[in-house]
Amino acid sequence: MIFSSPQFIVFFAVYLFLHLAIPVRHRLALIIAGSTFFYGYWNPWYLWVPYILVAIAFFGALWQERARDAAVHKRRMAIVVGAMLAPLVVVKYTNFLYQDFLGIFLGDRGPLVQWSLPLGISFMRWQTFF
Repeated sequence: MIFSSPQFIVFFAVYLFLHLAIPVRHRLALIIAGSTFFYGYWNPWYLWVPYILVAIAFFGALWQERARDAAVHKRRMAIVVGAMLAPLVVVKYTNFLYQDFLGIFLGDRGPLVQWSLPLGISFMRWQTFF
């Protein structure tokens, strides 16, 4: 949905009306619902991306927090960071690694997967770290 499109103007008007009309305690749910609709408007197949990334960050932080030993804490942190970076690496760099890295040894090959990148996957990933 392009910001200057009529669809976005209608979406924003409805969202703004609802945001101002509902009680403050329900606005977080509206923000989540509005963000989900906005993100999924382009390609509903990628709606899982932000939710999986949030779940990895949330449950990974809880798991890491339960570590009593500093060494265990560091190991868990490395596992959580790796799990958070895995979707980015898989989605964004699969063809690069397959064609440009393994292509040296396997010969010239076409792309391994044909998918479009989920919107903002790099932004979402790096926002979680900072």
